[in-house]
Amino acid sequence: MRSTKLLVGIVMAAGLAFSYAQQNGGSDYYFWDPNHGYTGVLTEYNLCLGTTPRGGCLAASEHILENITQMAANGQQILFLPIFFADNGLGPNANCPSGLGAPNQGVIVNSTNGVWPSACLSALESIISWANAKGMRVGIAFYPANNNFPGNWSTYDSFHANQNWQFIYNTHVALSNHCCPN
Repeated sequence: MRSTKLLVGIVMAAGLAFSYAQQNGGSDYYFWDPNHGYTGVLTEYNLCLGTTPRGGCLAASEHILENITQMAANGQQILFLPIFFADNGLGPNANCPSGLGAPNQGVIVNSTNGVWPSACLSALESIISWANAKGMRVGIAFYPANNNFPGNWSTYDSFHANQNWQFIYNTHVALSNHCCPN
C-alpha cells in the first residue's frame, strides 16, 4: 500500500509540473479554443456547438482535431493532455455528452468507481489516435479534484486513493487494448 501511495503521488506531482495552458510551440493542450476560452478538450469533444450553414453539426471535435493538426504542422512533436477527474465529475459535461451543448460547463471527468464514462474514453482515444497519425507522441497526466484530491484529505482516504488508482489503471488498460498499445 505504501508503494502505491508513493507512485500515485509521483504521478500526480510530475503532472503538476506540466499543468500550464497551451502556448505557441508548447505541448500542453488544455484550452481547445483560447479565443473563446473553451476548456474541456475531453468533456466538450462530442458537443455540437451549433449548426453549419448546411444544417449539420458544428462539432467541437473538428476544432480540437484541427488544433492538433496545426500543432503538428508547426513542428510540435509531443501533445500533453491533462486529465482532471473526480467522483461524479463536475458540471453537466462530466460524462462527455453529445448533441447540442454549451462549452465551459465542466472539465472534470466523472471517475466514479474508477471507471471512465464511455464517451469520455472514446474522446481520449480519438485525440490520441489523431495526434499519433500526425506524428506526435502523447503524454497524459492525472489531476484528481474535489474529494479525490489527496490535498483535501485530513487523513488518508483509502476509498478515494483506491478509486484514483483504479481510474489511472483502467485508463492504461483501455488505451493499451483499444488505440495505443505503446
